[in-house]
Amino acid sequence: MTNEKDVVVVGAGYAGVTAARDLRDRGFSVTLLEARDRVGGRTYSRKFKNREELMEFGGAWIATDYMPNIAREVRRYDVPLMQSPDLTHYRFLIEDRLSMFPVPPDEITALERAWLAIAGAAERISAHLPLHMQPLADLDVSWAEFLGPLELPPATYDFYTAALSTYVGGHPHDFSALHTLGCIATLGKSPYNAFHGVLVDKFANGTEDLLHRMVDEAGIDLLLSTPVHSVRQDDNGVLVTSVEGDTFSARVCVVAVPTNTIRQIDLSPVLSDAKAAALAANHPGRGYRVNFLVEGAPAGFFALGWRAGLQMVVTEYQVDRNLALMSAFGAEGLYPLDPTDREQVQKALDPVLDGARVLEVDAHDFNADPFSDGTWRINPPGWARRFAKTMNEPEGRVFFAGSDVSFAMLNGWMEGAVDSGHLVADGVAAYLTHRSA
Repeated sequence: MTNEKDVVVVGAGYAGVTAARDLRDRGFSVTLLEARDRVGGRTYSRKFKNREELMEFGGAWIATDYMPNIAREVRRYDVPLMQSPDLTHYRFLIEDRLSMFPVPPDEITALERAWLAIAGAAERISAHLPLHMQPLADLDVSWAEFLGPLELPPATYDFYTAALSTYVGGHPHDFSALHTLGCIATLGKSPYNAFHGVLVDKFANGTEDLLHRMVDEAGIDLLLSTPVHSVRQDDNGVLVTSVEGDTFSARVCVVAVPTNTIRQIDLSPVLSDAKAAALAANHPGRGYRVNFLVEGAPAGFFALGWRAGLQMVVTEYQVDRNLALMSAFGAEGLYPLDPTDREQVQKALDPVLDGARVLEVDAHDFNADPFSDGTWRINPPGWARRFAKTMNEPEGRVFFAGSDVSFAMLNGWMEGAVDSGHLVADGVAAYLTHRSA
């Protein structure tokens, strides 16, 4: 099958769907190819195993007051939202001690000192300029290097390590502090907002609801279960070939897949040396999310613990007085875990949920998923300022998009993906208009 269009977009996550919709709004013909049998990419909604409650298995929370791109789409398509339940029962596992407060009383000043240092660094960051345009090289360092001069005592260091490991999906020392600081700068310049305070809204009908509305209204030519094998370009256009051998010709191609999987696509001509270096190895984000049905946990439960098998636990639905659906977050490199194994999940949760019984687990392992090969991208030290700049340079007729390559401070989020989709659509439209003139 040969399908001649103005644009072929590869990847139907938030960036790919946004780019395809924006280009259709401008009158261009578009084919959208998706390897999975669903839209959404690293967002994924479905009912919990053998139950009626809709759960998120990837990205979930939004904050429309701080996310203008998502807020605009929610208004345009009149998408219903819901809020996570109020959290009223807090537990912190710090230095193998379970308590209701993050640190012992004699470390409160250290907790405050680190909080102010993080907030002060975030104050330096403009949420409206790409990172590479700001003098922030001293913040593009590991969290170990950022926190080191503060000489934090053990419990305080454990608390921040637990919070940051949940945020980045790995050991915070492997990631640039600048990414998280940029998120804090965007979310009201408040560490509390970024880690907990404003992230309560979710899509009432799941994260894919908005994407289906965008695809349907724009009349996008969407083909699911169509993984791409190669993208070849010449002076006349591009030829995209699926793994099954179907071909799609167009004037331009947008590659909007997770950056860990770009190497799976045979691109000809090959990528520039700069992009090849940027994509030579997987980014270190290997987080996972486990949804589970639990009996005997306190209502409105939240837990955080560096030495726990799962660093953060949060209530999603309070089913009844003694039964709840919860989500827990961990990272592959911190605690080896099969997120679909109930006994392993029970063992990982025991340090913070002692006495509660995990009845059932349900998860999607994005690390094992060949179409993502990891979770959200957070760059290693030294790459936070230059990765997006490198990846947003088109390769002839091939453009790149996605939350991984977004210039937005909330890259790695749905907000960043939508922002990237807008930007690449602008670039493609300008390219096609110029070539037609």
